[in-house]
Amino acid sequence: MAMVCFASEPIDSALWRGKCRSEWNGIVFLGVPVTATGLITKALRTDYSIAGTGNDNFNAFNIIQYAPVATMLGLKIAGEESRSSWGRMLTSDAFSTAIMLAAVKGLKKSCDEQRPDGYDFKSFPSGHAAVAFMTATMMAREYGWKSPWYSVGSYAIASATSVSRMIADKHWAGDVVTGAGIGILSTQLGYFIGDMIFGGKGLSKAYISRHDDNFTINPSYISINSALAIPLNNLSLSNGQRLKLGAGTQASISGDYRINDNWGVFTDLNLTSMSLSVDDASNTYIDPINSLNVTIGPSMNASLGKRTNCMVDIGIGCTNYFKLKTANKSIGTKSTSLSGTLRAGIGYEVFNDFRVKAFAQYSLSRLGIDVSADNSYSIPASNGHCTLGTFAIGFSSDVTF
Repeated sequence: MAMVCFASEPIDSALWRGKCRSEWNGIVFLGVPVTATGLITKALRTDYSIAGTGNDNFNAFNIIQYAPVATMLGLKIAGEESRSSWGRMLTSDAFSTAIMLAAVKGLKKSCDEQRPDGYDFKSFPSGHAAVAFMTATMMAREYGWKSPWYSVGSYAIASATSVSRMIADKHWAGDVVTGAGIGILSTQLGYFIGDMIFGGKGLSKAYISRHDDNFTINPSYISINSALAIPLNNLSLSNGQRLKLGAGTQASISGDYRINDNWGVFTDLNLTSMSLSVDDASNTYIDPINSLNVTIGPSMNASLGKRTNCMVDIGIGCTNYFKLKTANKSIGTKSTSLSGTLRAGIGYEVFNDFRVKAFAQYSLSRLGIDVSADNSYSIPASNGHCTLGTFAIGFSSDVTF
C-alpha cells in the first residue's frame, strides 16, 4: 500500500492562495457554462403536446452512472493517493450531494414538465445526468490531478448516461444538459465549501506541491464537447406542409493532431438530437431527429496569451440520420449525406494538461423525410428533402498531450 502524506496544518502561502483561486476558477469554467447551456436549451424549446404514454423500464445506466464514484472509493480504499483525506473528501462529497439533490428535486417539483414519452411530469432537470456528472466531477477532483484520463473516463460515462436518457425518450435536450451542469456545479461548490472548512488540512502534500507554469498553448488534444444545437430551418414536405425542428443538443468527441504551432488535422465524431413536431396549431411532438456525423479537416491555432489560444476548424464529412421511433413507423428519415462544418473557439489552459474551451459551430447537411398514408399525425402522404443548417454554441474539456 502506498504511503500518503497529508498536510496537518493550514498552509498560509502564495501556493495555497493560488489553489483557492483554482477552485473558484473550476466553478466558473466548468459548472456555470454547462448549466447556462441547458437553461437556454429549455427556454428555446416550444412546449410540445405529447401523444403517447411511456414507461420507466430498467436501464443499465441506472447503475453505470455511479461507476466514477465507486471507482474513486475503490482507489481510495486500495491506498491510491488522492487529493483529500477521508474526512475532507467525505465532507466535500456530502455537501455536493446535498446541493445536487436540493436543486434537482426543487426544480422537478416547481417546473412540473412532462417527459417526451408522456410517462410523468418530472422531466426537468435530468436526475440521472446530475448524478452522473456529480460523480464524474468527484473523481476528477480527487484523481484528475494525477492523470487527466481519470477525468476523461468519468465524463465519458456521464455523457453516455445522459445521452441514453434522451435516446430512451425520458428527457428533452435541455433536461440533460441542465442536469449535467447542476452535477458539475454542485460538486464544485461542495469542494469549495470543504476547502473553506478545512483550509490546508487534509490535503495530499503531492497535490499541494503539484504546479507547473510551463503551459503549451497549442498542443495536440482529445476533447469531449457538449453544445446547444439550434436548427436554422424547418422541413418542407411535397404537399406544402412543414415539420418543425426545435433546439436540441450536441455531444461529440474530437481529436486534433498538431503538425506545427499553428496548423493541424482534426477529426470529430458528433451526435446531434433535435425535437421534431407538426408545424400546425396542435404542435404535436413526433420524435427526436438524431444524427451521427464524422468530420475531418484542417485546423488552425493561434496564441492569445500565456494560457489562452483561439482555434478554427474547417471540415467535410458524412452525416447519417437515424430512423425515427414513431409507433406506427409512418414517418421516417431517408438520408445519409455529405456535410460541412466550420467551428471557431477560444481555449484556456487551466492546468498543464487540461484546457476548457468555448466554441461556436455551423454545420450543413441534407435530410430527407418520408410520410406514409397511414399515420396518426394528420399529415397526408408526402416526402421532402432539405438542406439543414445547424448552429451550435458549446463548451469542451480538452486533454492535451
